[in-house]
Order: sequence, then C-alpha cells, then structure tokens
Amino acid sequence: MTTTEAEEFRALLQDPAAGHARGLPPAWFLNVSAALYEELDPARRDAWAHDLYTALCRTDGRVPLTVTHLWHTGTILPVLTETATRLGHDPAPFQSLAAAHHHALTGHNPSEHRWAATLEPALRRLYRDAYAYAAAYATAYDNAHAYALANDFTPTDADTYGRDYADETTEPNARAFTEANATANARATATAYATEDPDAYALTFPGARTRAYVRAAAAAPPQDPSAEASRRTTACARLADGLVASLNHGQDRQDRHL
Repeated sequence: MTTTEAEEFRALLQDPAAGHARGLPPAWFLNVSAALYEELDPARRDAWAHDLYTALCRTDGRVPLTVTHLWHTGTILPVLTETATRLGHDPAPFQSLAAAHHHALTGHNPSEHRWAATLEPALRRLYRDAYAYAAAYATAYDNAHAYALANDFTPTDADTYGRDYADETTEPNARAFTEANATANARATATAYATEDPDAYALTFPGARTRAYVRAAAAAPPQDPSAEASRRTTACARLADGLVASLNHGQDRQDRHL
C-alpha cells in the first residue's frame, strides 16, 4: 500500500457513502471498518488498514453479507460469550445467535421472525454490558453531590444525597438504553439478514453496533472498572483482526466454488 493509497483508504473509511457510490466496498462494510479504525490503538491503525486493504484487493472490493456472518460466528460472538462468562452472565443468547449465523452460512437462513427472536435477547445483553454504568453512576453522584453542597448540606449528607440519587437514576437509565437499542436493532437487523439485503443492513447502523461490541467486550463490574481500558484495546484488536480474517475466509469460500 503506497502513501497515496493509504490516504485514499483512510478517506473511504471516513466517508462510506462516497466509497459506495464509487463502486467500492458496500456502505455497511465501510461503516464497520471506520468504527474499528477509530477504536483501534493509534499505533495499530495503519498496519490494520494495510491488512484490510490487501484483503479487499483479493475480492475486488466485493463484500457479501456472508462476511458479517463469518465475522459474528468466528470472532464477535466468541468474544461476547467469553465476556458473559467472565461477568457471570448466561452466554446462551450469544450462543443461539452464533447458531443462527451458522445456519445462514450453510444455506439455511432463518426467517425474519426467527432472526428477531434470536437477536433481541443477545442485543439486550450486549447493550446492557456496553452501557457505561460506572461513568454514568459517577456523573450522577458528582452532580447531585455538588447540588447538595451548594444548598448547604453537610458533607456527610451531601455524600448520602449523591449516592441515593445515583442509585435511583443510573439503573433505570441503563435499562431504558438497553431496551431501546435492543428492540430497534433486532427488528431492523432481522429484516436485513432475512432478506439478505446489504443496503438494508447498512441502515441498521452496524458501525455503532461495532462500537457497542468493543465496549461490551471490555465491560467490568461497576465496583471494579480498573482493567476496562486495557480490555477495550485487546477486544478491539481481536474484532479488527477477525474482520480481516473473515474477509479472507469469505474469498477462500468463493474461490473453492468457482
């Protein structure tokens, strides 16, 4: 990859619509790639972009939805299953979703209803883990604590007020965030998968969902967020490398059927 090619490729990652119009990779793929590029450790970005560019050259820019099924079964859902296990959650929703992606890869694409029923519990777990609970709790506490002090509460009473307010507001906000995102994403994504429509898939905001994958994979209990940053870096690298591997795997599958 030359310097000019690298610059052009980075420009495509920042402007998926322009890339799609030029007949290059589909909008959904560039949307996902841009999200991963932004989330990656800056020291790794250009090397990863080179690897992705090389894989795209093999496909002449063609990226079927098969690639997202490969990426989910081979990378995303194993990572989320590991996270669920680490946090003491039931990994079954992710395992069921992996099975649905596998069915799609083997020519037995689930119906829209079946996709939605499988996606929704997995996405509910995803968005709950992706919610920045510790940061939200700290912000709620700080705001309430400052308000209390400004209104002549004693330091002890201000601390109690801050904790009570954070306790009462953070969990409902997390639930609302989880339900809204899980419901909307499940319905739209189920339709795109069942109809095998890449344009419909691009409209499900797969880049935003990719960022949620990274955040969820780094999730930590609210009382112990200390390792979250390092886990986020590791998780993003795994997801990014997995996308390149899925793109290559997809081309290998196609080559075998020529």
